[in-house]
Amino acid sequence: MQFYADNPNNPSQCRGATGQQWAAAPGWSSPILIDTDQRNQGCQLAFGVYDGDGSVAGLSLSYTWQASHGGNGATQCGNQGTHQAPVNQFRAFGPLLGADTDQREGWCNLTFSVSGRSDVVVDVQWFPEFENNGQCQGYVPQGQYRTAYPNGPLTIGVDTDSRNGGCWLSLRLRQA
Repeated sequence: MQFYADNPNNPSQCRGATGQQWAAAPGWSSPILIDTDQRNQGCQLAFGVYDGDGSVAGLSLSYTWQASHGGNGATQCGNQGTHQAPVNQFRAFGPLLGADTDQREGWCNLTFSVSGRSDVVVDVQWFPEFENNGQCQGYVPQGQYRTAYPNGPLTIGVDTDSRNGGCWLSLRLRQA
C-alpha cells in the first residue's frame, strides 16, 4: 500500500503508516488513518501486490474508486474508476486515488475485487478512530474484518468530514 498527504506541511489528515509499505502474506499491512476534513487538501492512496516467489501467480486484484450518490467525484474522489493493482515479482503500485471528503455532500466508495484464483482473498479491517459517527461506511468493529472473495467484491465508504476522528484501514492477502 502507498499512502501520503497531498500537503506535506499538513499531514494530520493522513496518519499512520505513510509512504510505501509491503506486508508479507498472510500478515496485515500497518494501519493507515484517513481523516480528510475541512483542512487543506487530502490523501493519496494506491495498492499493489509484491509476489516475489510467484506464489499467487494468476491473481488479479482491482480497486474501484467512485463517488457515492450525491458525492462530488471531481473534487472528493480523485482519479475515479477501476484500476488494476499490479501483481508482480517486483514492487509496483497501481494508480493513485485522491481522497478529500470534507464537508461536501456524499463520500467515496472503495471496492476491492479479486479474480484469477479461487484460493486467494483480501481481508479488510475498516473501523472508526473513535465512535461510530457514520464516517466509515461499511465498517466492522476494531479487530474484525470483512473479506473480498473471488467474484465477491467488497466496498467500504470514506466519508470523513468535520465529525470527530477518521477511519483506520489495514489489508491482508491470504490463501483461503
